[in-house]
Amino acid sequence: MLSDDKNINSIEEMFREIKTYINLEKKVSLLALTEKLSKLLSAILLLIIALILGTAAYVYLSVLISVLLEGEFGKVWAMVILSGFQILLLLFVYCLRRIIIYRPVVRFVANLILKDNDE
Repeated sequence: MLSDDKNINSIEEMFREIKTYINLEKKVSLLALTEKLSKLLSAILLLIIALILGTAAYVYLSVLISVLLEGEFGKVWAMVILSGFQILLLLFVYCLRRIIIYRPVVRFVANLILKDNDE
């Protein structure tokens, strides 16, 4: 009879250890998820700030180029030339969107999600 009690106690202890192990793995997974989400959100925030500052710089540069071209071609033609350049730039970015936008984003997110925390 004493042997059965030891077996029951060891089985109960084993189940407690398994439960503790599962809870610890759950906490580690949640910490890893929190770390990866914080990295992703900080990258998104950095991108938003860079886009806002880049847009402001682009607007100022466009106004500067427009003023410089106005002396040579007149106000209307300066705006036409600048608009044409901006349309060409937009088409260039659109044609290369996979190379300059899509692939780097996929690579960043894949490295963030699939990378082990031990490294």
